[in-house]
Amino acid sequence: MLELCRQRGLKTYKGDIEELDLAELFDGIWAYTSLLHMPKTNLGSVVERIRSHLSPFGKVAISLKEGEGEGFVETKNHPGVERYFAYYKDEEVRELFSDFHLINFSRTSRIKSDGGSVFLNYLFGVKIH
Repeated sequence: MLELCRQRGLKTYKGDIEELDLAELFDGIWAYTSLLHMPKTNLGSVVERIRSHLSPFGKVAISLKEGEGEGFVETKNHPGVERYFAYYKDEEVRELFSDFHLINFSRTSRIKSDGGSVFLNYLFGVKIH
C-alpha cells in the first residue's frame, strides 16, 4: 500500500500508531480495521495521539468490530493463527472519541465462513472550540 501511494507522489509513513511521533499535521487519518487489533486499555492514548496529529479541520475514519471483550482469536479464515481482537459497543467508541464530532456512522455486516462480523464504522472530525 505504501508503495502504491509513493508511486502517486504521496508522502508515506510506516510506524506503530502507539509510538508514532510526527511533527506534521494531517487533514485525515485512515485507521480502518486497524485499531481493533490493540488492547482496549491502549486505545485512549492512541485517540489522543491521533487528535494531536490532525489539523484543525482534520478527520479520522475508523472501523471496529461490534461486541464485548477482547483477546486472541483463531478464525476459520485463518486456521492455526491467533490474532488479537478488541470488540466495542457504539457507546464505548463515542465516549473514546468525545473530543471529536461525529460526521457519519454506519453498521455493516460481513458474511464469512467464520460466522460473520458486524463492524461499527465512524467518520469523526476535530471539534472546533
